[in-house]
This record gives sequence, structure tokens and C-alpha cells, in this order.
Amino acid sequence: MILDKVQVAEQYDRELYQDVRTINWFEAELHKFYGDNNNGFIYGIEVQNLDSDYECTWFRNRLERDQQFKEYSRGIM
Repeated sequence: MILDKVQVAEQYDRELYQDVRTINWFEAELHKFYGDNNNGFIYGIEVQNLDSDYECTWFRNRLERDQQFKEYSRGIM
């Protein structure tokens, strides 16, 4: 599944989170499950809400993902 790059901090209410972390498509072995490279979107931000549901936002490069993660985590940590 390919998710468009979105402003995660604007998409969700930050008070409803349990956890937020960075994720890599290959380190999480998602390529084995899905059989592809997610069209190059391999750097992600994974968010777990209070209901234990997960949402991922994917980026093509680490720098872009890390910049978004800093912005996002600044609001909830």
C-alpha cells in the first residue's frame, strides 16, 4: 500500500497517541510480505493510537522523513 506524504501532525489529534516511531520498509521486512519496495517510499513514520491501531506515512528519503518526524514529535513529547 502506498500512502501519500502528508503532514502527520495536522492529520491527527496528538493527544490520542500511544506511540510514534520511525520505520524502514526493509528493516521491518515489509518487502517480504508485500513483495515489492513500496515504489521507493521506504522511510516511514508509524503512529499507534490509543485503540492500538497503526497508521504509516511513507517518504522517499530519510532526511525528509526525519524532518517531518522532528516536527511531529515536538508536539507530543
